[in-house]
Formats: sequence, structure tokens, C-alpha cells
Amino acid sequence: MRAVSLFSGAGGMDRGFEDAGFRTVLACEMNASAADTWRRNFKGSMHQGDVRLLLPQTEPGMAEILFGGPPCQGYSVAGKMDPHDPRSALVFSFLEAVGRIRPAAFVMENVDALARLEKWRGTLADIRGSAAAIGYSTFVAILDAADFGVPQSRKRMFAWGSRTLSENDLAAAVERGLAPLRQPRRTAREVFMAFGPAGTERNPLGSTAMINFAKSPILRPSPYAGMLFNGAGRPVNPDAPAPTMSASAGGNKTHIADERQLFGDGTSFAAEYRKRLGEGLPPMKGRAPEYMRRLTLRESSAFQTFPETFVFEGSQSSVYRQIGNAVPCLLARAAAMAARSALDSTGRLAA
Repeated sequence: MRAVSLFSGAGGMDRGFEDAGFRTVLACEMNASAADTWRRNFKGSMHQGDVRLLLPQTEPGMAEILFGGPPCQGYSVAGKMDPHDPRSALVFSFLEAVGRIRPAAFVMENVDALARLEKWRGTLADIRGSAAAIGYSTFVAILDAADFGVPQSRKRMFAWGSRTLSENDLAAAVERGLAPLRQPRRTAREVFMAFGPAGTERNPLGSTAMINFAKSPILRPSPYAGMLFNGAGRPVNPDAPAPTMSASAGGNKTHIADERQLFGDGTSFAAEYRKRLGEGLPPMKGRAPEYMRRLTLRESSAFQTFPETFVFEGSQSSVYRQIGNAVPCLLARAAAMAARSALDSTGRLAA
């Protein structure tokens, strides 16, 4: 079935929807490097530029489904949560595209805060009201990527829209589509073991941002919760899903791997250091041990479940940003399969 992809980025959602049987005929992305990455990996048409300039070129019936993740900075707890952030209005540009194309269904992704926080309850109601005004019922849920085969904990809001199903029937169809896809959580160790130590042909070094001890470390219950080293990059616990990949990675916000723990004697330096601080000993100074290093691009991409054959275009910092901004491919596939379930309920899957 034909799909239109908006706010496409590097194509994490597109890959997931393609794997679920959809074919993107038109995509839209403003960032030049991300648009180049999309072109490198997909066959549809890419409109590089502002989605609002694309809208007049859309027409009814050009696709059976529309999907995308409008910019989330205005809603994210990692940002300023500014209701006046102009990027926040782009969710309504997404719905304008829905109204123009009139697909049988749509899927919109955003940060979980939009569905979780009281602050945004009115905004979410406006989004659902705008969808209803153009003839679409909606169902909203927060999904954690780690529940759908992604070795990373990453919670996101999804809104499914249907032009023919009632809200209750849409909710039931979405849950039918998601249920068989839920699976036991994968650990970060799987990714690390697949690629091996950093600095090899299979796993080239990426970010070289120094890992220094925080001057004023904050003790959290887990040594993997951060605040022991400079920046926002956290040591990755290999025996749990990785923390959320960040769009601001590439520098000292890039997460940290402990090669001694992974490929040596198994000792976690972060756990040792957290224990030392908990005993009242003073913080260490200077650089962390050399076996502590930043995640590579290959690892970061794998934590987002991009296939190893996926090719990224642009500078190293741009690629880290593209990876961090993406919807994990397997999470996108789950959302797409839920949409297929809804379309199947209406008989549109045979179209």
C-alpha cells in the first residue's frame, strides 16, 4: 500500500513501515544530510524542504496511509517545554496533510510527554479534536521500544487515526496488531557482542569526546543513571536495554561503553566508582580510564535497529544526530503493523 512520509529524517519510520508492507511514494525532510540519507536508502520521491511548502502539492487519494513524527522539541522534557515553540505547531501541519490527502489511516509519533503530562493535556485534546473535525477517529498510546525487539528503552507516543473505524474499534484493532509483536526485552550486550571492541573494521571509532570525571558527581541509585562523568552521556548497562539514544550525541552527550566490562574481566568501572563515592571517598579528577569510551556510530545505529546495510550520509556529528532523532525501525514496524490491523478491519488492505 502507498504511504506518504512527513518529517522523515533519515528514515527510521520509513524502514519500519516498509518492513510492514507499505511503500513510501513521497517523503519530506528539511535537513539536507538526512534527506540525502533517505534518498540513499529508499526509492520514493523526496521533497527536501519545509513541509508547509509541500502541502499545496498533495492531493486526495495519493496514498492509503500517512505517517510521520513532527518535531518534538516543544513538548520534550529534554527541551524547554515551551508551548509557544513554533515547531510545536507542525503537528497541525501534519493533520493538514491528512485533510488534503484523505488517507484511510494515519500514524503520528511524538515524545511520550505529549500524552503523559498534564501540561499538554489541552494540546493533545486539540490534536484529537482537529483530527475529528476532518473525519478521523484517533487512538493514542505510549509504547516503549524495548517491548518490541529494540535493545533500547525509548518511550514514544503514537496516535493512530482512521477514517472509517470508531474510536473503540480503532483501539481494539491497534491492540490486536501490537499484541503478537511484544517480546522479552533484549539487552545492550547483544549489540556490543555483535560488533566487538571499538576501533576495528566492523566497529570503527566514532565520537572521541573525552570522558572526564564530574567535578560534583550526583549519586543516583544506579551507577548507570548518569551524573558521574561530564556531560549527559550515561554508562550503558550491558545487561539491560540501552538508554535512549540522543539526538545531541557526538560530543559529551554520547553514551559510554566500558570495554573492560564487555570484553575483559567483566568488572564495571561505573559500579566500582559509584560504590567508592557512596563510601564517602572524594571524587576522582581528570580523565576516566582508557577502556571507557563513547558509543560508535555502528552501535548507535544498531540500538535504533537500523539494518547494518543502511547507509548514512553527512558528517559524523550529523549522522549521530540523524540516528538519535530517528524512530527505532522495529518500533516503527510495530506501529505500522497496528495500522495494518486497522486497515484490515475496514477491508482497505486489499486496495
